[in-house]
Amino acid sequence: MIKEHLFWGMELKQILGLLLVMGLCGGSAFAMGPSKEYEICMKQTGNVWSEIDTCMSKEYKVQKKRLKKVFKIYLDKTPTNEQALVKQSHQQWLEQRDQICNNKPIVKNEKTEVQRISCLMQMTQTRADMYEARTGSISK
Repeated sequence: MIKEHLFWGMELKQILGLLLVMGLCGGSAFAMGPSKEYEICMKQTGNVWSEIDTCMSKEYKVQKKRLKKVFKIYLDKTPTNEQALVKQSHQQWLEQRDQICNNKPIVKNEKTEVQRISCLMQMTQTRADMYEARTGSISK
């Protein structure tokens, strides 16, 4: 029983340590979630579609770069005999993301373009967040 409490105490310390590290790294360019630059950009758009699209397009590029980096970290931590399956799964996810987000709207306009880029950006960010959480590392 004492060993169980010590084991739980070690897990709790590790969890708290991870949360502390995540909090300290929150201001880095590649912390989980959107970048600080994106948040600033969106506040300055004045709800103008073209400006919103520009902010989202820039953030999508940031998140694509982040996804590539954290996927490499995740793949490096994956056992060699499972890497091909992980690559295949990631490729399938990319194809599904593109299919979902690039679904052709009936009417193409600024609003539908913002919806498309928002979808790509958010799905990419979420996937990068997932890889970071699974590896326990925050990319910088």
